[in-house]
Amino acid sequence: MADNKPKLAKQFAARLKERRKELGLTQAKVAEKIGADLRVYRKIENCETVPNVILAYKVLNALNLTLEEALRD
Repeated sequence: MADNKPKLAKQFAARLKERRKELGLTQAKVAEKIGADLRVYRKIENCETVPNVILAYKVLNALNLTLEEALRD
């Protein structure tokens, strides 16, 4: 099965996971910080879904990341 996810979406998801681990946070803790269900955050981090702008902002804020940092190659 072909992977049709855009490169930026994959980079974003990978960077979130990397940063979360750098901060020693669990997926559950990040979900709590952004006021979302754990399943929602897992789907974002696993690149199963792309968050809307508001949710992306909350995630970036919770992980102390800028959008530029999250999309950096």
